[in-house]
Amino acid sequence: MGCQVGSLPFTYLGLPLGTSKHRIEEFIPLIDRVQRKLFACSMFLSYLGRVEYINTMITLMVNYAMCSLKLHKWVIEEIDRIRKQCL
Repeated sequence: MGCQVGSLPFTYLGLPLGTSKHRIEEFIPLIDRVQRKLFACSMFLSYLGRVEYINTMITLMVNYAMCSLKLHKWVIEEIDRIRKQCL
């Protein structure tokens, strides 16, 4: 069929997939994505605008990851730390 054979772990729809428990290093792209989105617009929005942006966009991204994978406690704390920096 001409398909390419890959190996695990790999990224699918922005999430790391594999057969073993995920390492913290595999969640660094998720943390980077959250950080880029928060700091890109934080200087252009008011306080209430930033709160609304976090409640809509960032919460959805993190919830999507949490529904698919079990996040480490460190990953959740790091995203919360980034959120507090933005506000």
